[in-house]
Amino acid sequence: MILKMSPVVNDKDTRPPITPLAIDQEIEVVIGPIAHGGHFIAHALGNTIFVRGGITGERVIIRISAKRKRIYNAVVTTVLDASPDRVSPICSSSGKCGGCDFQYIAPDVQRQLKLQVLQESLVRFSGLDQEQIQAILPTEIVLLGANAGEASRSRARFMWDGQWNMRGYMNAELIPTPHCTVISEPMRSTMAEVAKALPVVESGTAVEYSFVEGDSGVSVEAMGRPVMGPPKVVHSYNGFTYRTPVSSFWQSNPELIGSVMGFLDSHLAVESGQRWWDLYSGAGVFAGYLCQRVGITGSVFSVEGDRQGSQSAKRAFHDCQNISVVNADVQDFLNTIENTQWIDGVLLDPPRVGAGQLVCERIVELSPGLIAYLACDPVALSRDIELLSSHYRLTKLAAYDAFPMTHHFETVALLERRSNLS
Repeated sequence: MILKMSPVVNDKDTRPPITPLAIDQEIEVVIGPIAHGGHFIAHALGNTIFVRGGITGERVIIRISAKRKRIYNAVVTTVLDASPDRVSPICSSSGKCGGCDFQYIAPDVQRQLKLQVLQESLVRFSGLDQEQIQAILPTEIVLLGANAGEASRSRARFMWDGQWNMRGYMNAELIPTPHCTVISEPMRSTMAEVAKALPVVESGTAVEYSFVEGDSGVSVEAMGRPVMGPPKVVHSYNGFTYRTPVSSFWQSNPELIGSVMGFLDSHLAVESGQRWWDLYSGAGVFAGYLCQRVGITGSVFSVEGDRQGSQSAKRAFHDCQNISVVNADVQDFLNTIENTQWIDGVLLDPPRVGAGQLVCERIVELSPGLIAYLACDPVALSRDIELLSSHYRLTKLAAYDAFPMTHHFETVALLERRSNLS
């Protein structure tokens, strides 16, 4: 069932006159619908305001914090009429640090709001009509694990200045976070152990520490140097072992990769003997997945621009004859491929900005039969779907609550070449 969205008013004559607002000004508003980025929309004195800390329908007092072009940003300072979906955060730093911006919202409602953001992103940017979106939209954002977000992260960064801190939202302020509730229990124990060995630092100085949990324990690094635990982070999938530096990208929710692979097994027709490309491959975890399914008569290219990621993939696949690891910018790689080269499928896992116009246009030219797209930003995904839509149809969509207690989520989209569907 498609979710309702607020109507868009195009008649400029119906808009109220605009009265400028001042930074730090406080004003009473009623919170409107959610927007991409975890903000809720409010209107006051003819202005549009993106608000953090509210829930649709609440009457609140907000403080104006910034203005970007014609849009104001604000934070809730007082809740006058609370939503029944508002809950008490389990972390004392919630709403202050740059992490859990949704912890004050009931977990099931968080997922409903994320589904609404996914739907609205598709409506606004994918080029699909309402009927097409209603047919493809998943019924839920899938919960990963059973604890609705507590102890769900296996990697995080903290600042040490005599205590553990995180950065504030969109600023460099240090927010004490002695008991972060979303990191795993082994990470919490490791933080306590590391803290015992750390000196009290001079006032005004702080050092960043990275904590990453793998199969062999928690690795800790500061200023590019190992502090505690295994020097490499170890993960094993599909018979391959990946050893990555602490600084290398890996999904922060350990449940996500297996869930995505299960979805692909159910809905993506990867067959023995096929040729696939894993673009933005990182350490190659999905290249390994594809390798197992195309078999020795097929082939996989793992393409990654980050040198450390490609080196990790080469180590993982050193005995595998049907995977080629390419350390190159994805766009540069695609530009070296002749249009006549046969390719069955492409798996994309780009950064938050998406694959973008040039990469999508080149994929259309190369014309693989299938595309699997893993995205952490629904707007970027929707824009790329529109760029691919001349030759590809979106056939399946799933979304995962990989970052509970935040506005972020992960989406998997499957697209098939239109000539295959005729």
